[in-house]
Amino acid sequence: MFGRKRRFGNSCKGRGSCLRRRVGARQAGGNFSSLSEAAGSRRYLVLQNHHKQTLEMGIAPHSFIYLHRNQANEENLIVGLQELRLTIPRNVAEQIKVK
Repeated sequence: MFGRKRRFGNSCKGRGSCLRRRVGARQAGGNFSSLSEAAGSRRYLVLQNHHKQTLEMGIAPHSFIYLHRNQANEENLIVGLQELRLTIPRNVAEQIKVK
């Protein structure tokens, strides 16, 4: 009103909640799976990661990782993150959602 530009629509009321709603809707509607179910020798986008230790290693949301080896008979996955190679246990890889 009176020369102010509207940043948000009517549903947001200037609180910034629309941005959170849009980001959550984008992630929830996609076809993503856990890292342990992903096929090997492909590049993936990390959408969610709630495991603290792998977050500190650099596997953060919106980062690209390369899955080198994912064999069902092995308990670890080998993942590449830029110039870094990491071995991730399968139970931790189930917590990481990728697309």
